[in-house]
Amino acid sequence: MTANNNKTTLPLGNGVRNGEQYLEGLRDDREVWLQGERVKDVTQHPGLCRSAKTLASFMDRQSDPEYQDIVTFKEDGKRIATSFLVPKSKEDVISRGEAFYEWAKWSNGMFGRTPDYKNASITAFYGGASLLEESSKEYAENMRNYYHYASTNDKVLTHS
Repeated sequence: MTANNNKTTLPLGNGVRNGEQYLEGLRDDREVWLQGERVKDVTQHPGLCRSAKTLASFMDRQSDPEYQDIVTFKEDGKRIATSFLVPKSKEDVISRGEAFYEWAKWSNGMFGRTPDYKNASITAFYGGASLLEESSKEYAENMRNYYHYASTNDKVLTHS
């Protein structure tokens, strides 16, 4: 496999989003199918809207003064979700643990794909991007660019 040499610049955002901004971000032209039916708006579909609203409530807590210092951190004047914090100290590791615990408490541990889930994986790749340089400087650069895009745009990452 060879690296993609096309330089792509992804737009940086303003940091954490609230619940309404998250829901608005889902109202786009994405193609979602559920049981053979095309879903036009996942925020309104009876089979998906409750999950979307639950995730939106998680996003609202990032701006809530009671929680924001636990589940976000400041970088370059922007609030960023703590799941994107690359630990550089014992205190950073503790902060991440406290944030993950807070996310789990909000759903009593029953919401398996909270916004911190895959974000933490991308953060780990970003933290180890220098190892990617052994294979390809482009891979490492792409990883760093994607991390900055995802963290500053407060993306909720997952897989299927």
